[in-house]
Amino acid sequence: MFENDGHSSDESGVHPVVGVLDAADTVYAHGQDVDMATLSDGDLPDALARAHALAAKQAELFLRLLAEADTRNLGSRLGASSTTAWIRDTLRIRPGTAKAQVDLAHRLTPPVPVEDYTANPAAGPRATRSMPATHAALTAGEVSTDHAQVISKTMRQLPPDLGDDDAARAEEDLAAFAREHDPATLQKLADHLLHVLSCESLEDREERAQCKRRLRFADLGDGTVRVSGLLGAEDAAIVRTALDPL
Repeated sequence: MFENDGHSSDESGVHPVVGVLDAADTVYAHGQDVDMATLSDGDLPDALARAHALAAKQAELFLRLLAEADTRNLGSRLGASSTTAWIRDTLRIRPGTAKAQVDLAHRLTPPVPVEDYTANPAAGPRATRSMPATHAALTAGEVSTDHAQVISKTMRQLPPDLGDDDAARAEEDLAAFAREHDPATLQKLADHLLHVLSCESLEDREERAQCKRRLRFADLGDGTVRVSGLLGAEDAAIVRTALDPL
């Protein structure tokens, strides 16, 4: 429908996002005049399901806009103390709801793939504990924002030493559960998952940490070498001991 790079306006000067919102406004305005009593019993269940799915798709668009606004620090630039405070006042929503939506918006936004977070600090926190499977389900209208909030809360509560691969599998499992269960049941499943992960033995965690170890040296060609890696606590202590005298 809108064929451009997604960042600029079309020939009429209207950005594609604005065009989408204008089109949605027009369609829903027409919908207000529809007589629901004319729907047959056979058509009504499908209409209900489709309307519910559309609400999820609309929410996904809102959350993408919110992530972009927070990335630009727009709330602070407009005089608020934060994006959370800005949308709380602008949209007249509860502070807790505003904070949860900002967090959810970033978790649903695909992370920026970076090898060295120190080169792009802003990408670091958002590149972990993301929710690509949930984002896909919400975009398809297969889950609701209530489901997504349960998953987002669970991702925040995962053990801090849980590996990225394990966290990704947990999110995929939760997204699959969300397609089959209501948010209350999903919360129970999420609580059980957190309990299982938190009860993992120390030996299991140490073994996983051992498998994740890496140390890389990159010659930058200017007489310097970039060192990056991931070490276990014991290995890091050995390296520190060796380097401290230098």
